[in-house]
Amino acid sequence: MYSGTADSSENQEISLQSLRNYLMMAYSDRPAIVHEGNLHLLVDRLRGYGYVTITQLHRTLLRVKPAFEAYERAHPLNEMPISRLVPVGIVWISMSLLHEGFSQREPTAIVKCRREELEGYRSRILPPETQDAQSGTRA
Repeated sequence: MYSGTADSSENQEISLQSLRNYLMMAYSDRPAIVHEGNLHLLVDRLRGYGYVTITQLHRTLLRVKPAFEAYERAHPLNEMPISRLVPVGIVWISMSLLHEGFSQREPTAIVKCRREELEGYRSRILPPETQDAQSGTRA
């Protein structure tokens, strides 16, 4: 599992390889399906939204985790009880919940949600940490 420590490779700049490695570590309990085209689009979009390092992304995903988990419970991929999104999908949905325009050009499943439903999920997003708190071991 991803440790979030500053003394390892997690402070790497977001790239195809660093994001692939992060997703494999952070979501090792998920299917490891990674389509290069989707990963490339995700890297470009993350950079466009100002995400530079894997650590920044990780901290953001921790903030959005309660909202994503509520979304995933309400919208399983199919009727199977273990139906869960692959890691790239987790990041797309999470970032789309946080940033309203994140999936504008490559729509995700959240576009099918009513505005009230989305606001319910978004209300679960934790507030950003202060600079002092980010330097701690919370991540």
